[in-house]
Amino acid sequence: MTITTIALLGGSLVIALGMIFFVYARQRAEQKRIERARRVRLLGDRARQLQFLIDEIPPHYLDHDFRIFLARQVVDFLREQSELDPKDARAQKNLDAAEEHALVVESGKNLNNKPITDIQTANVVRRNLKNLHKYILGQYQDRKIPQVSAQSYLKQIKSAFTKSILEVYSHAAETAQNAGKLRVAIIHYKRIINELNKQNAAGEYNDTILNCKRRIDRLEQEVAMQEANAKNQNNQLSQGLDKMLEEEDTWKKKQVYD
Repeated sequence: MTITTIALLGGSLVIALGMIFFVYARQRAEQKRIERARRVRLLGDRARQLQFLIDEIPPHYLDHDFRIFLARQVVDFLREQSELDPKDARAQKNLDAAEEHALVVESGKNLNNKPITDIQTANVVRRNLKNLHKYILGQYQDRKIPQVSAQSYLKQIKSAFTKSILEVYSHAAETAQNAGKLRVAIIHYKRIINELNKQNAAGEYNDTILNCKRRIDRLEQEVAMQEANAKNQNNQLSQGLDKMLEEEDTWKKKQVYD
């Protein structure tokens, strides 16, 4: 094999290796671009989903620290998204809005602590709480949050489930009581006790249960008093009617004698 042939073969090999490296580099770059785009979409989706839960779950269902944690999670997602795609003006705009919202949450202002009053709204909130439970559990399993924090957050979510039903039944009981439907109010208070007993292993709802029992006792006394008064009124009406009939009968007899 001549030197020229060897040189040609060597040159061809270098060119072939160069082409292979070039193709590999392009494929690798394209793969990174696809992975980055996928990551950008994923971060945006997570931020939107988490922000939705923050907006839809009543603020008084979660304590201040928990709400700050969630708001900061949204900021972290959007910041990473903006860093991966710095030319995306919309991503930066979303990040700015999330940071502003986080500051509002940290301030503790503009809270709407209005209780839930209907079962339909309660069901929506409970569905969102389930999604939040799933998110926190996933963060813990991925070792994104410590065990102590995860336990605290999950406990709050569990309490929020109970609170949603408590608020609905409490409103129904008060509405019935104000309308004079005392027996209906008693039924709702008994429902509250039944729900709380299911979640009262640690005795955290003892005071609420006791208050409901006291309300039931007062309402039952009021019902008994109303029934007694109604019975007395009926007796008085009956006695009055008997007297009237007796007087009428006496008058008729007198007319006959006359």
